[in-house]
Amino acid sequence: MKLTLALLALAAAFAFASAAFADTDVALGMPCTANASANGCDPSRAVDGDFTKHWSGPSQASPNNPYYLVVDLLKPYSLNSIVITGAYSQGVWPSTFGNDYNLYISPDSSDNWQLLGSYHWYDDPVLYRTTTDLPGLPAEKIKYEVTGGLHFALAFELQAFAATPEPASLALVALATPLFLRRRRSILHRA
Repeated sequence: MKLTLALLALAAAFAFASAAFADTDVALGMPCTANASANGCDPSRAVDGDFTKHWSGPSQASPNNPYYLVVDLLKPYSLNSIVITGAYSQGVWPSTFGNDYNLYISPDSSDNWQLLGSYHWYDDPVLYRTTTDLPGLPAEKIKYEVTGGLHFALAFELQAFAATPEPASLALVALATPLFLRRRRSILHRA
């Protein structure tokens, strides 16, 4: 009986440990605020998954007058990367269009900001999107702070990727757990 219980426990542990994890955009659809926005360009557009809409500040940013977005992930995640998608106009705008920005994370719900780095994107087929790779840093909030550039502060999309369990793996764990508990109860009742 103890051997059966041990084998069932081992099977449940293996099912949980072998759960497949995939990089998921954990910022998608999360609450997003800004210190200012242009008319019709509200912050939620930066996390809606639609790369044809954007958030924009009301004017050009500067170090003394930055515009920023804050995305609240609602719980801490170990982030693998943050991707900022700016504008690529395919020649409609001048190639000098771009934003200088700082990227911050807060490990909890407070505004305990940690600077990840300072970056720049501009209207170019390759350089309109920047990716910041992270070594699994814990973050509950992300701040995209535009401090300069040659046009309005903006972001078409802010994505934050973290390893999350695949639904199929969770289903396997969900199926294994009741079987383990049911078997354990029947063994305990016999003793």
